[in-house]
Amino acid sequence: MMWAIILLLILIILVLIYDKFAINKQIIKTQRDIEEAIFNDSITHLRVHYSNSQLRSLIDSMNQFMEKYQNNKERTNFLELERKKMITNISHDIRTPLTSILGYMEVIYRENSSMSEEERLKYLEVVYQKAQKLTAITESFFELSQLEAGEIQIRPKRENIVDIIQDVFVSFFVEFEKIGLTPVINLPDQPLYVRCDKEAVERILNNLIQNALKYGSGGKVIGVQVQRIDNCCWIEIWDKGEGILEKDLPYVFNRLFQSGRSRSNTGNGLGLSISKKLVEKQKGQIRVTSKPYEKTSFSFSLLADDENEENA
Repeated sequence: MMWAIILLLILIILVLIYDKFAINKQIIKTQRDIEEAIFNDSITHLRVHYSNSQLRSLIDSMNQFMEKYQNNKERTNFLELERKKMITNISHDIRTPLTSILGYMEVIYRENSSMSEEERLKYLEVVYQKAQKLTAITESFFELSQLEAGEIQIRPKRENIVDIIQDVFVSFFVEFEKIGLTPVINLPDQPLYVRCDKEAVERILNNLIQNALKYGSGGKVIGVQVQRIDNCCWIEIWDKGEGILEKDLPYVFNRLFQSGRSRSNTGNGLGLSISKKLVEKQKGQIRVTSKPYEKTSFSFSLLADDENEENA
């Protein structure tokens, strides 16, 4: 009986020694794998070669942490690349009108004595137009930065989206006539209420209409329509211009996206990106479809507000 107890104790001691040895071996291997990953600046998946539940749980947690670290690293690298692209494109867009301003001002300064009043006014008008473009670029860049930093507050209220659209479209009628665009307005006769920030919606509409003016005027028509789908109101701005290449459609709302076709090469590329962020801040969605010279459509949704007007 005594020998049996002694043998059992020896067996237990051997198991404990093996267990400690196996755990130490796993820890040493894990440490080497981590050191190698740090040295190579790469992430490796740690493997467990010993079935200890606590050790396995620890390794699983470390793998989750390393995977999250890798994802954050990739996201950081992507944002850094985007930042560099943004600086390059913004610098180019600022430099172009600034160079023109400096060039015309130099001519005015150098030739002032021999320049007629008509010539001087013509040059000053060009300078003014370039300065306006420069201002628009810097304001768009500042607005996008504020949106991304969460500094722009969205204050949703009950609004009649039909009135908002009509007011914005009326403000563009002179420009429509100037470039020969025929507006096609398809709006309901009755009020259609949504939950939105009026200024943000006006900004979205302005951006989408200006985009159509700039790149869809070849189709000679611009349209707007609204429809209720489930609990959302969808507002669509469309034209029949040259459209957007199918391969570019997933990227048109990306900040500073550039494409070979001018329709997607939207100057500083900020207007559509700003529109997307403003829509999303109001819990909506924004979409684009395009068939060149048939119909290019930008549509966005806002939450419908069915509350009785007297209780709004």
